[in-house]
Amino acid sequence: VATTDYAFLAAVVAPAAAVGGMFSGGRKLSAAGAFVLTATLGTALFGMDNSKLAVVACIFMSSAVFMLLPVKLTAEQGDIARVKAGENSVRKLFSKRLKFAGGAIAEVRRTVGITAEKLDNNIGSDISWVYNTACDEICRKCRYNMQCWGKEYGDSIKQFAKITNMVKSGESADPDAFSEPLSERCPKKQELIDKIRRLCDVYVASSTEKRRIARMRNILTAQLSATEQILSQLSDEIENSGEIEPQYNKTACNVLSKLGCEDADAVNVELGEQGRMFVEAYSDTGFFASKQDICEAMTLAFRRRFDLPTLSRVGGACKLSLFSGTTYTLDVEICQISKTEGTACGDYYESFIDKNGTAYVVLSDGMGSGGRARVDSSFACAMLIRLLQAGVGVEAAISVINTSLVCKSSDESFATLEICAVDLYSGKIDLYKAGSANTYIKCGNRFVTIGCKGLPIGVKDEPVYDRRTFTIGSRDMIVMTSDGAELNEKWLYREMDKQPDLKEFSKEVANTARFYAGDEKSDDISVIAMRLSR
Repeated sequence: VATTDYAFLAAVVAPAAAVGGMFSGGRKLSAAGAFVLTATLGTALFGMDNSKLAVVACIFMSSAVFMLLPVKLTAEQGDIARVKAGENSVRKLFSKRLKFAGGAIAEVRRTVGITAEKLDNNIGSDISWVYNTACDEICRKCRYNMQCWGKEYGDSIKQFAKITNMVKSGESADPDAFSEPLSERCPKKQELIDKIRRLCDVYVASSTEKRRIARMRNILTAQLSATEQILSQLSDEIENSGEIEPQYNKTACNVLSKLGCEDADAVNVELGEQGRMFVEAYSDTGFFASKQDICEAMTLAFRRRFDLPTLSRVGGACKLSLFSGTTYTLDVEICQISKTEGTACGDYYESFIDKNGTAYVVLSDGMGSGGRARVDSSFACAMLIRLLQAGVGVEAAISVINTSLVCKSSDESFATLEICAVDLYSGKIDLYKAGSANTYIKCGNRFVTIGCKGLPIGVKDEPVYDRRTFTIGSRDMIVMTSDGAELNEKWLYREMDKQPDLKEFSKEVANTARFYAGDEKSDDISVIAMRLSR
């Protein structure tokens, strides 16, 4: 660089480096020789003068320094590259296996539906099967067959349909129930009634069993569909995750070991978009250091700012999630008031931040109020959070919780569900609403009320919910409420515009809703106030 211009240097060194790189997999002497020969020939093409000779001397000197370096210093980067390539290859293979398994689950689900259609045709789908079958067996050899089922077909069908409906509804049916002219002519009225009664019992039992099996089949296919979604989402997450850095994995493992977690051997560090770093670690015994100590140690080790880690447990295993500092923080305050003082609130709330820097705030309102409603809401909310923490996508998690509520009890068991997922890097929000109450949003100078057209989960075999996506910025607010909080929007928006203290604001809104509801309309009340801050 000191002896010539950049254009000439690039024209000489770039081809030489390319040729030398072709021999980098062998001995050092081969790579250095190829580099020197190519660079020297390239320099000679531009003519040999004092400056060109100086360049050639620099080339030989740099190659000599390269040869003097220890082999481990020049081979280490190649080893790391091979390790990274191997890990990325395994990751892609694992991703494809998950997707293939998801395809197999989908085939099972479709096969169940096709097989059900083929096998469900044994007994007629309506009550006409009863009298048609009875008449086929009894009237076939009757001498009046052509009269009843030819000239007077319409009258015969009406009378047999009437008799069948009488038997089905539990009324007393006897030969006198037939009217003229069929009553006068038919010699087998009692046999027909007895046959209709037996077939009606078969039809009712078959219909009941069909409904039961259809419900079970719907639940099974819904669970299979949810499993397919889970596998597909995990596959996409693995395939599209950030670059694997083996040296970073080793650094993170050493940090956790020094903090007392020596069994944290499953440690993964990824680099994502815009330089985001994510650390994930698993332990069977748990992480004994405080969140603050872990955060500070990782910050010193990687020379970048981290937010406090998230610790979650599933069974006996513990998972640590740590990500580089986000653009925003989400401040959350909640106030809950029970319908009856001294009893449990039927609403349940929980929140956490996942490995991608997305904050989840979940509110569920069980059917009714008090302890019974608390069972459904806490089940739906807590299980949903566990699935999200395990890496399951929101929509697949909702499907699993929905079928779980359907199967959980012989009594009606359902709950509303609202999920607010906030990307703390961009401010993007995904809002999922299943039968939930209004949500109020302040974005800049705009105020928006979002209602819900969906149904509580557990009502149908397939969940029905709304999804809205929007973006908010610093100092913007979101207020989530349960069914018991009926609010005056103009008053609420004025209060939100004052940038209030969230804790006092949530209390004021909940108490105001309770006051105006009165005793007749009173219900459990939950108000969650959130504000995004840079």
